[in-house]
Order: sequence, then C-alpha cells, then structure tokens
Amino acid sequence: MPVPVKDKANQAAGQARLKTAQAGQLWQDKAPEPVRQKTAQGARMARENRTLLLATTGAAALMWLAARRRKR
Repeated sequence: MPVPVKDKANQAAGQARLKTAQAGQLWQDKAPEPVRQKTAQGARMARENRTLLLATTGAAALMWLAARRRKR
C-alpha cells in the first residue's frame, strides 16, 4: 500500500477512535445510572464468557449461512 494511502487510513482510523470516544463519553454523561449499570454488567459478562460468546456467534452464523444456502 502506498505511503499516502496508509497515512490517510491511519488518519481516518484516528478520527474514528476519537469520535467513538466522544460518543462514549456523551453516553456516559446522558444515560441514566441503571442503564449504565446494566450495560457494564453485560460487558463484564461478555468478557468473562468470551469463548462461549464466540462459539455461540459462530454457530449462529453457520446456521444463518446454511439457511440462506437452502433458499437458493
């Protein structure tokens, strides 16, 4: 990949990270406390059960692909 393209990609990625951080901060400022607690609990459970989450997501994707293939 040419250097100017890499530079633009890095710049765009940096801007996306900044916007994501800003949106997260805005959400933290505006969301009611019970919603923030439930979201934090869900994120914690996802981190603690990452393997199960990935396996379940993979199985669901395979089932979806198989269903699509049958329709054809």
